[in-house]
Amino acid sequence: PGPLRYGAAPGLCTKGGFTKYRSRRGRGAPSRSSTRNSRPNSARTCSPGLPTVADEQMNCGRLPCISQTRSNRRNTLAMVAAKAVLEHLKTEGPALQENLNQRVAAFAAELNNWFEKERVPMQLRHFGSLFRFESFGQYDLALAPIEMDLFFLLLLYRGIYTWERRICFFSTVHSDADMAQVITAVRECIQELRSGGFSFESSPPVTSDALQSDSLLPASSAQKRLFVLSQMESGEVPYHLTGSILMDGQLDKDRLTAAFRTLFHRHESLRTAFEIQQDQICQRVFDTVEVSIEFARIEADAAEDFARGMIRPFDLHSPPLARIGLAEIAPNRHLMIFDMYHMIGDGISGILLVQELIRLYMGENLPPVSGQYRDYVQWEQSYLNSKTCTTDKTYWQRRLDRTVPLNLPLDFPRPDKQQFHGRVLRHRWTEQDTRQFKALAARLSTTPYMLMLSVYTVLLHRLSGQTDILVGTTTSGRLTPSFESIVGMFANTLVVRLFPEADLPFDRFVLDVTQHCLKDFSHQGIPFETLVETVQAPRDIRRNVLFDTLYVYENAQQRSLQLPGM
Repeated sequence: PGPLRYGAAPGLCTKGGFTKYRSRRGRGAPSRSSTRNSRPNSARTCSPGLPTVADEQMNCGRLPCISQTRSNRRNTLAMVAAKAVLEHLKTEGPALQENLNQRVAAFAAELNNWFEKERVPMQLRHFGSLFRFESFGQYDLALAPIEMDLFFLLLLYRGIYTWERRICFFSTVHSDADMAQVITAVRECIQELRSGGFSFESSPPVTSDALQSDSLLPASSAQKRLFVLSQMESGEVPYHLTGSILMDGQLDKDRLTAAFRTLFHRHESLRTAFEIQQDQICQRVFDTVEVSIEFARIEADAAEDFARGMIRPFDLHSPPLARIGLAEIAPNRHLMIFDMYHMIGDGISGILLVQELIRLYMGENLPPVSGQYRDYVQWEQSYLNSKTCTTDKTYWQRRLDRTVPLNLPLDFPRPDKQQFHGRVLRHRWTEQDTRQFKALAARLSTTPYMLMLSVYTVLLHRLSGQTDILVGTTTSGRLTPSFESIVGMFANTLVVRLFPEADLPFDRFVLDVTQHCLKDFSHQGIPFETLVETVQAPRDIRRNVLFDTLYVYENAQQRSLQLPGM
């Protein structure tokens, strides 16, 4: 029936390049009568029997459509169309796609040059004939800025549709005039936004000398993720690290204050704030910060209220991102609260700070620190450009291929946006329970960590009925000994994929969990943010990316403290 024309209609970027038309009922399909009589996008299906193609389907002004007959035989029209495509590709050869790729590259270069000239906080990323609009800085799509929603809506008014993930493509049907139409539409949308009162501009350029100064440093991958989360509704407070110490005995408040001031001077992370420079999230280390302790006198039954009152939002631009509270319950009984934001520390950092605080309070002179968090940032950047990172990416692409989300039996509908409300349920084991658990782990030739993860996964399996389950878990992220005594945000998140089955013996499942975890942890250097990008995990604002439950097993032996006279 003539030369085959395929792809999206000129001037229209679509998700699939063609319109899908289902003739099966039960999934939004038309009735039998409408299937016989309607002609969606110029294709018509005759039922029963073989489909026919109207001559007007070859009109390039319409969308080609593959229709489905009600016959149980294979769809002849689909087979004919597939054969025509293959013959066309064979006839044209590699030059067909190569020419299109060159045209798309020129299209992207023209728009990116204009973005840079006009200081538009956007880039056009492309690969082959695919391209995507990416915003950055305060207009990052992850922050859901209204300017980006308006931009894509204005494009739609001009006949250019981009699906949810903002990935588009050109086909061999699209002409140079089509590409020029898109470029013109993008420019008009930006100008209309700005004329409507939206600045939609990127920050002025920052010199390389400023970025390499002693005070302004790049943020680590984990810090960038937390910074983005902090901009979400109710997204800042849930990422506080708060610890409390109940102290019995005579306390010297002046010595305690002096010890804290030494700690803040000793560790750069405690003097760090965050800002956006050159559309990049950066951390600024200040030479000095004001260190003070919030004192109060409370009754014993008000301790919980005092602790909650210490957990307040931080201004991420103003250090310190930590605060100390000390409440006197009785003359020789005090409650100390230490609250810091997760971007400057993790659980191990908290243990290090308490240990050093005690030694300083006792009058010890601590040895110089082995390094600062900036050393880790430099190490991470080197890792991301290394062959090891490439190997880790390949491993995780295979490991997390074709995953499915965990569907737990909730007792209420999932909210439209992810929320951070919840409760804490506590359960304490007896010494006998602990001994029996450790004995079981030894008998199964595994660790308490692996055994508890196995039990937890079995619980998720029974609740969901799924045999393919993703569980998030944490690692220290301190992959070299030089980082062990540094205060900062090192903790990383990994995703463990496990396959519980009802007929699998539990001891065999524990062995599988152990083997999977050992392999996964041998590739734990990849930052979670890079992992998500590598496996191209789908985003859903209603839930966490990749996993919905997090398993944390901590060694708390170092948290038992003893001071002379207290």
